[in-house]
Amino acid sequence: MLARGGRIVYATCSLLADENTRQVERFLGATPDAQCLDLAPVSWRRDAVGGAQNLPGDGGMDGFYYAVLERI
Repeated sequence: MLARGGRIVYATCSLLADENTRQVERFLGATPDAQCLDLAPVSWRRDAVGGAQNLPGDGGMDGFYYAVLERI
């Protein structure tokens, strides 16, 4: 349902790969004209799928994950 050129932010307060990177990988596998944009701060780049994983205690925050997906 994402229009060409559209972006969506996928975000969770989970640390589990099943709820984070694997969901993004599944979306990208099912949507060949989509990409994950590398917009994460360098200090948050812990995942191979272009998302950002913040662990509990990083910067005084709780655990958090996000990925910016764009349909091209």
